[in-house]
Amino acid sequence: MTQPSLTAMTSVQTSTLPHNWRSRPEIIQFNNALFGPLEEPDTAFAMAEAMLGNAPEPAMHQLGTAIETAFAGAAQKIPNKTYKATGYVRLSRIEAETKDDLMEAVRREMQSLFEDLTTRRRPADMAVLVRSNSEAALVASWLIDWGIPVITENSLRLAEHPLVRQLTALLRFLDYPLDDLALWEFLSGDEIFLSRAGIAKDDLTNWLAERDRGSLYPKFQKDFPEISARFVSRYVKKAGFMTPYDMVTEAVADFGVLERHPQDAAFVRRFMEVVHAAEQVGRQSIAAFLEYWDASGGEEKVPLPDTVDAVRIMTMHQSKGLQFPVVVVPFHHWRFSTGDAPVPFEFQGMRLLAPPCKEMDDTYWELASRTLLEQLNLLYVAWTRPEEELYALLTGSSRTKIRPFVKALEILLAHHPFDESGSHPVYEHGQRPEASDKALAQGDQDSTEASLAPSDPAISGEPEAPMSWLPRLKIHRHFALDAPLDALLGGGPTYDARARGTLIHDAMDRLGSSGIADTTQAVRAAISTHADILPPGDESRSTIQAEVEGILRWAVELPNFQGWVKRGLPECPILDAEGNEHRPDLLVLDPDETIVVEYKTGTPDPAHRDQVRRYMKLLAAMDNVAPTMRAVIVYLDQRSLTEVRP
Repeated sequence: MTQPSLTAMTSVQTSTLPHNWRSRPEIIQFNNALFGPLEEPDTAFAMAEAMLGNAPEPAMHQLGTAIETAFAGAAQKIPNKTYKATGYVRLSRIEAETKDDLMEAVRREMQSLFEDLTTRRRPADMAVLVRSNSEAALVASWLIDWGIPVITENSLRLAEHPLVRQLTALLRFLDYPLDDLALWEFLSGDEIFLSRAGIAKDDLTNWLAERDRGSLYPKFQKDFPEISARFVSRYVKKAGFMTPYDMVTEAVADFGVLERHPQDAAFVRRFMEVVHAAEQVGRQSIAAFLEYWDASGGEEKVPLPDTVDAVRIMTMHQSKGLQFPVVVVPFHHWRFSTGDAPVPFEFQGMRLLAPPCKEMDDTYWELASRTLLEQLNLLYVAWTRPEEELYALLTGSSRTKIRPFVKALEILLAHHPFDESGSHPVYEHGQRPEASDKALAQGDQDSTEASLAPSDPAISGEPEAPMSWLPRLKIHRHFALDAPLDALLGGGPTYDARARGTLIHDAMDRLGSSGIADTTQAVRAAISTHADILPPGDESRSTIQAEVEGILRWAVELPNFQGWVKRGLPECPILDAEGNEHRPDLLVLDPDETIVVEYKTGTPDPAHRDQVRRYMKLLAAMDNVAPTMRAVIVYLDQRSLTEVRP
């Protein structure tokens, strides 16, 4: 039915594509036989009468006319081309008297169906279409239980993922250390804190129950001093000096999030992208980012690459305009409801707003007709999405037979005979296509390409975790923005002077968190983070690791360097009057002296002196900073130091 608000603006022109180039002939024939007759007035009005029941005659006429108009030209022609195989349609009646029994019967039928489909089709070939997100969640839980990878609308949302929730909770606590709920969400998270800190969740819960009144953080510091100092307090001390992106990046590296949860790397990296993007538009404080996240974070999702080999589960509305080799529609006992949203209507000369009810006469019946027509349209959308195979479970019970949509569906299927010799009635049209050897081989290849790095040998025998088939999305703050385009788009790693400098700087920054003497751990962590910019081959990477370790070992033996690293703030942002950000590699804020430490690879350049003097000039304008200043440029390749005064 047309919308008055739109038709008032312009005339409506309807055009129909005569040929269906998407589907196999058997799919087209089935849908033509089903929906084609609805353009006939007698069929359309019979459908309206069945759906509206005791509605006034004008309302039935209005719905009948709307059905006739909506399905005019619904029958499509079969293109004159050669098809590799035939299409297949299977309708199964699944009935039970209670909701629980019906869902169990649907679950069993779906399990049997997917046991068959997965032997000859890739998961990415299949789509399950439902009417609501709750139905999508139910079907997704079934498929996950059966070891079948799935994609749903909600499964891609960043805000729903436990790793993202725990990282966000850490930021909320750092923004306001008296936020006990945020601190507890972070501390009680199995995925990030608990498994790293080595505390049993039951022990932590018992501690929470037994603690005295007062803020949670001071109590945690007192009762778990070593753990607090290692995993919490160090972030509290840095919170005022680091942007949200730097804080998240350090936490991800410090807690080994990507290494311990490679199957969820896509979510973490996408969250880091969002934090970085927010920073680029001025959200450079934790409070500013959290405000941004609370306003729009719920809509952020992990991008879905086309190569992901997983069953798509989506609503019929979302499937409009899409197509899939195999479509499964598991529920058809649709309720009729005009909703509770107030609608305007005339009553005794007054214009009122109230939830829809039959006492509204024309207003109610017009809304009812529009709702019922939408249900027919959704059925048409769902059953015309498949290219090769359609499976529909006609669900219901003795009570659902009186529902308007169920009545309409029975009219549509009146001339489609069901075979009742089996456990439940079945209608079939066409022949089930068999997957070719080439298709199966391609499915294996795609699955391999989309998989992640090999899992830890210690846990390789465990079942694969849900979502582990998502590919890794890589971002690197310093290098990726300036890397050659062909490298970023898959042209291969480019280990040039820029990449080498990024790797060495990262390793230097990690000295403070890994322990000043542990140069090996710092280099290994940096190489793990920047693996995609390194040349392939263990021998090449061993050579690079040895070179960088040599640089770090020289640096840690420098006079005063170990103290600088222990007391200093790496990559601390300094804002100028225009809001531009400047980041010295290491900033040491001692009570009697301020020291800027800058790492450089390559040869000395006069611009390096100008750079550190610019940092010192900005620091001199700040309060609570020691006015005595100097800068030290550490030339890592030259093995030399240059001191610079303001």
